[in-house]
Amino acid sequence: MTPRKIGITSTIPSEILFAAGAVPVDLNNLFMTDQDPMRFLRRAKMEGFPDTTCSWICGLYGVAMERGIDAVVTVIGGDCSESLALMEVLTLKGVEVIPFAYPHSPDPALLEGEMRRLASRLGTTLEAAEERKKEMDAIRSRLHYLDELLWRDHKATGEEVQLFQLSSSDFEGDIAAFSRRLEEKIAEIEVRPPVPLPCASDTWECPPSSRTSTAALKPLRPVSFSARSSGSSPFPSQAHWRRPIRITPIPTAYTPAWRISPGRFSADGSTVSSIISSPSVSAGSRILCSGAKLIFQY
Repeated sequence: MTPRKIGITSTIPSEILFAAGAVPVDLNNLFMTDQDPMRFLRRAKMEGFPDTTCSWICGLYGVAMERGIDAVVTVIGGDCSESLALMEVLTLKGVEVIPFAYPHSPDPALLEGEMRRLASRLGTTLEAAEERKKEMDAIRSRLHYLDELLWRDHKATGEEVQLFQLSSSDFEGDIAAFSRRLEEKIAEIEVRPPVPLPCASDTWECPPSSRTSTAALKPLRPVSFSARSSGSSPFPSQAHWRRPIRITPIPTAYTPAWRISPGRFSADGSTVSSIISSPSVSAGSRILCSGAKLIFQY
């Protein structure tokens, strides 16, 4: 017998659907990755959805109608309020709708009860879902590693990581196939050289030292500085630049940082006049601000 294709409109414990022998289908992913997602909206409008209806809801409706979805698990609590309207319309169209509601308060017992009701509705148990979860958690750990290849190793691209992470909401309906595709992508990325950080030859970023403050940054006369190099440093030995530079604070998601760019600056009232480099200096290296000196940090 062909497994039932059960659409999901939001993140739910897909382990339960797999345990029931169904194929979960994230309608959001099909909507946004389609070559022509606007056609789903056009279908919804042609079939009577008012112009004021949320475009996302129209898209989910169009996908459910076009892709032959047997049933849809609709999150009716803790999600978009128009999901209730979508549930009613799908019911009128003959699509089985299975409600799922996240508790309004963070109550583990209520959430477990809701998951058990969903499992019972699909003909399985929460215990069977826990067994599938072990298999899926192993793949999720590999997704974490894929993310590390982006932010830590600078080898993966944001697009690659995001598409795999979003696809893990339903594992594309096939856990084994998704795992194989993920491992192939990881193997492909691991052998890549790191992506150079976006950094011009005269622009670097560095965390500010405790001795440097915004108040201490004052326009000064242009300064010159030299890069002392040794060994295999790509900078010529005793190379000199006579270029005015400026240091300004920039916001980041984690820690404050300074951007050094053409202009003039001071740190703690002293002109930064030298850069101490190491043999591994390269474009995109970070710089550690230390008192009145800039030291390359690796």
